[in-house]
Amino acid sequence: MNAVDRRIVELAIIGKHRPLTATEAREWEESRRYAIDREWRLARVLNLMPLARQTKDWTWAEELAREYDQVMKMF
Repeated sequence: MNAVDRRIVELAIIGKHRPLTATEAREWEESRRYAIDREWRLARVLNLMPLARQTKDWTWAEELAREYDQVMKMF
């Protein structure tokens, strides 16, 4: 769990006890958007990797491997 994930959990807990401030609401939205984008990118790469292998397009597979590495750095 990275800092963004921890902050989402923290804000969710705070939001159960009181309304979020404007700053907290902005952080919630930014963190949520970051997590969604990260998961979407990971799912996309993981879905395309088998296709690249099946078609034996090794250049594409290498590009996807680099993209996978970049996405994993987001965690």
